[in-house]
Amino acid sequence: MARFVGIGNVTSVPGLSPQAVQVLDAIKTNVELLTNQRGETNGASSAIRKESISLTANSVPRQKMQRSGAVGSGFTVSEVSVASSADHNILVNDVNLLAQDHADLRAVVQALITQLKA
Repeated sequence: MARFVGIGNVTSVPGLSPQAVQVLDAIKTNVELLTNQRGETNGASSAIRKESISLTANSVPRQKMQRSGAVGSGFTVSEVSVASSADHNILVNDVNLLAQDHADLRAVVQALITQLKA
């Protein structure tokens, strides 16, 4: 888990105008809140909280498309440019690769969420 070093008291820096002290103190407070270093017992202001990640395996919809296939039947085409059988096969292959890439990406996102919750 990430560790953060505390920021010293801004008012102890000599030569700063009151406005600069106010701005720096606000930034310091915000950083401490985001990194959960401000002493909040529930960590409600931290940037990422484990309980705020709610995606689970049960809430992820299952990928419906597993493979794609297509065949032609009963059509005669004349004087029209159509894709060749080889081009059609390449398209079907590309769609199948896209479906697999999508499934792989979904698995990576689920793994990242699992790691964030740990």
